Amino acid sequence: MTDKENVKNEMDEQINKEIGSDHKNESNFIRDVFNFKTLFRNFKEMKVYFFISTMLFLFGGFIGFYVDILDPFLQPLLQRIGELAEKIESSENTQLAAFLVIFQNNLTASLIMVYSGIIFSIYPIFALLLNGMLIGYLFKLVPQSGSEYGLLELFLRGILPHGILEIPAILIASAYGIKFGVLVMKWLAQFVELDLRRKNTLEFKKFLKLTITLVIFTFITLMLAAIIESTITPMLLR
Repeated sequence: MTDKENVKNEMDEQINKEIGSDHKNESNFIRDVFNFKTLFRNFKEMKVYFFISTMLFLFGGFIGFYVDILDPFLQPLLQRIGELAEKIESSENTQLAAFLVIFQNNLTASLIMVYSGIIFSIYPIFALLLNGMLIGYLFKLVPQSGSEYGLLELFLRGILPHGILEIPAILIASAYGIKFGVLVMKWLAQFVELDLRRKNTLEFKKFLKLTITLVIFTFITLMLAAIIESTITPMLLR
């Protein structure tokens, strides 16, 4: 065998190894992002952030219900939701239209809350407060609207069936958005320390990979919630 043939064989072997390595890495990546056990284990490390997101949401609800000075700000937002509901009612297939609108809006909002957290957690915090305020304001208007349902009954019929999936999904997404901002601030604060920078960079990459699994989890959860909200919830409110 000539030297040229040896070189060619070595190059072919190296190429085959690289191709095999790429396929293995791709397979491992797909397996990892669909590994929900890893995400659920990480939930234990996210307890503080889950608590923060829940408290912000509840605080927003408290403000929306009790602070009348914000009514002029919240009323137009609620009117836009009402206009959207009217468009859904005027569509040929109201259930399908409701599902598509609800699912798209919630999924988009959740993804924005996760990845916009990179800007120092500002948007996830704002979004949690705003969503809480809108729900609080809505409940404040119930007695004035002449609804046949009281607050508790409205919650059980109109919020709980789909909200048991939707609200936790949004809170979880926002919690990861808040942590995203914290990781960025931590990385910037410790940038000059080489060892800490390397450690934070690895943690950052691990977090970003985990958010892909989170997106898949959020997609599934919000899809189920949208199905319930567009089918079961309207029947319970009739």
